[in-house]
Amino acid sequence: MHEMMSGLAKIVKQGIEAGEFRDVDPVMAALMFGLAFRSSVTATRHELGVREPRAAAFDILLYGLLRPDSGKTAQESK
Repeated sequence: MHEMMSGLAKIVKQGIEAGEFRDVDPVMAALMFGLAFRSSVTATRHELGVREPRAAAFDILLYGLLRPDSGKTAQESK
């Protein structure tokens, strides 16, 4: 598990350095991806009625809950 998290953190860090990702903590981002993946597997196993749980988890993780047209950032909505 640690090896997978390290690999994900490295990918996130590379994306930040390339200007493709926001400047976030790469380790925290990797942890969030890992948790989203594990949760989606659980949702699938227990048939919680979630359509395509992996896709749903990663969509929320990547794009958040704020509507793009809300005019707010995550920091402003606290």
